[in-house]
Amino acid sequence: MFNFLKKNNTDTAVATLSSSKTNLNTIADKYVEQVAVVEPEISEDEQIAKNEKIIEFLEAEKSETNFENEKGVFDLGIQKKHDENTVLAMTKEQRKFDAVFPKIDLSFLSMKKNNPADSDSSGFGVAPKLPAFSYHMLSVSDGQFRFEDCQILLEASEYRGDYDVRDLETWGCHELISKHIQKVFSNTDKNTRFKNKTYTSPDFSRGRTYRDYKVGFRNEFKGMIPRQTKQKLENAASMFSNEVGSNIFLIKECESWKQSTVTKDPLIIGIIGDQAYLIDHFDCTDMEAYVKSEFTS
Repeated sequence: MFNFLKKNNTDTAVATLSSSKTNLNTIADKYVEQVAVVEPEISEDEQIAKNEKIIEFLEAEKSETNFENEKGVFDLGIQKKHDENTVLAMTKEQRKFDAVFPKIDLSFLSMKKNNPADSDSSGFGVAPKLPAFSYHMLSVSDGQFRFEDCQILLEASEYRGDYDVRDLETWGCHELISKHIQKVFSNTDKNTRFKNKTYTSPDFSRGRTYRDYKVGFRNEFKGMIPRQTKQKLENAASMFSNEVGSNIFLIKECESWKQSTVTKDPLIIGIIGDQAYLIDHFDCTDMEAYVKSEFTS
């Protein structure tokens, strides 16, 4: 059908289906490999075009068989090539950004620091160590830029004085940011005591010393955005947007998780796929300047 397809290879692969007890995914992988071997050092567009031809071939082969196990193998092979094309398209897209913006490693978002102001007023236990940085998603309305409040909701349990995380919600947050925020709370001291907890109904079957509670953390950005930064945001907004919303975030050092806190100005980042880029920075604190210096490439 196509000059790069060898019929004897496809016949051999299909013939093994009825007798092989190998996992379907393994069979599908071998089948796709026999249909066409990926050539090294070709462009993303060329490989995507080849994958499309392979998909067309697999769909034609699938339509000619009446065996469900064979159809399953063809489906897995088709999905494999679709997934590969998705990655190739993302790689091609990221290459454009690599030429414009420096990359930034977001692992610094797992840094934390003491927040005595958010500690339980009882004086018992340990003052919480909360995220050292807050994140604020860009929203654009009528040509005006605004960075949304950072909001985190923690669900935890107390059992005989011990603290244990049950769930953590990060609103308006990209998953690449969220996974680092999660690390802050998952490694929190067992004796941590939070202020302004809202207790839910205790589970008396586990004893009266067991209580679930929720506690929310919120932070605003109240700084001014310089004119030159606004210009960069205008240029970057369409590049980092998707069907869900903006993938541009303001990252700033969080001196306290209180809504009234006014802090200095921050880093502006954009996210494409699993890669973050530094769009701009202004009036950085010492810690923000350190992050810009050590975590960008």
